[in-house]
Amino acid sequence: MPVDQAELDTEQVLKRDIPWETYMTTELITETGLQLLKRYDKSLKDKPTPPYVRVFVIILSDISKEDNVKYVPALIDEMLTEDLLKVLNQLEKELKVNIKKLSSFEKYKQEANSGHFERSPMHKDPTFWSESVTNFEDMNFEVLRVLIAIPDKSDDLRALVVACFDLSQFIPYHPAGRIMCKFQFWPL
Repeated sequence: MPVDQAELDTEQVLKRDIPWETYMTTELITETGLQLLKRYDKSLKDKPTPPYVRVFVIILSDISKEDNVKYVPALIDEMLTEDLLKVLNQLEKELKVNIKKLSSFEKYKQEANSGHFERSPMHKDPTFWSESVTNFEDMNFEVLRVLIAIPDKSDDLRALVVACFDLSQFIPYHPAGRIMCKFQFWPL
């Protein structure tokens, strides 16, 4: 797109002469097009509804993929109110915790329920075991019971080896792992 055309489009956007759908085109997300965020932020502050927030975040995401990413922190500092910044920071923290938890233990749970274990780094990772061992308590130790049943139900030697190894990891990492073993929570 020629420079004159880009500037003209930006001016039109700032005057609200073009439809909102055009905001999402990458031709307008250029150095001069970063003014979109400033204008859009006013709407976000006036009416903080989910559609406005969604489009605002999408615009930020599009800009961050370009060479103009250096402008994003300055724009965010100018536009975001202190309250909104606190909410976004809290959301980021909660998402990081939940994504990490879901990504590792949920994968493990799916693998256990399928009965087809692969010797992946997750099975040997001390961090996984220390952070996820209490998740085995969910639904009355459902995943642990699946592990215990694998030797009886599976003909897959690899699944048997990995399940036995995982049981050996569960015992020292779970606070009651040794007691469960002693009182034969599962047959040895």
